[in-house]
Amino acid sequence: MVTETKWQRSDECVFQPLEDSVVILDIQSGFYFALNETSTVVWDTIAEPATTSQIVAALQARYVVDEARCRVAVTRILDELGSKGLLASCE
Repeated sequence: MVTETKWQRSDECVFQPLEDSVVILDIQSGFYFALNETSTVVWDTIAEPATTSQIVAALQARYVVDEARCRVAVTRILDELGSKGLLASCE
């Protein structure tokens, strides 16, 4: 059985929700990041460790989008957040 990686927010950042978006401060670098509405759903979902499939399901519950297209978008968002040090994988 193949298990998916679980993702969660990094402990090295703080954030503030703003309407349908989120602003994140990376404590280490001092850089701010703003997330759009879709990325905010991802951010909210990884408040607790979540797999890519769980994140895709959360987005599909909110938006009309096919699974394949949603998975590509989620992977891109996770890659971007990960490259900025805003999330971490966990077991």
